[in-house]
Amino acid sequence: MNPLTYLHLQLRLEGKALVNEQFLRQVEAMPGEEMPLMLIAQLANKDFVVYYGEDVLPDLQKELAANLFEGEFPKFDSLLSILRSHSMGFEVGHYKTYVFLSQPA
Repeated sequence: MNPLTYLHLQLRLEGKALVNEQFLRQVEAMPGEEMPLMLIAQLANKDFVVYYGEDVLPDLQKELAANLFEGEFPKFDSLLSILRSHSMGFEVGHYKTYVFLSQPA
């Protein structure tokens, strides 16, 4: 299965769905789950995927996108500085998702 499909399934388990190719929306209330301002994922093939919460204003999204690859995954100090400069309250979280083969070799 495509690694992006796994990411989308994980988001759905968290009650989130894509609004279009780059925005997330909370579609189902899930206890303990909050809507992220920004989600940056590095897939197993090393590709990056970036989604923004629907509430992120277009100007802020453009500024974040322009500075996205200045950091090394998962360290994005330039993005954190941008969020601070906009007086955005945020928390940083790092998570790993593993996919196990249904039939081990």
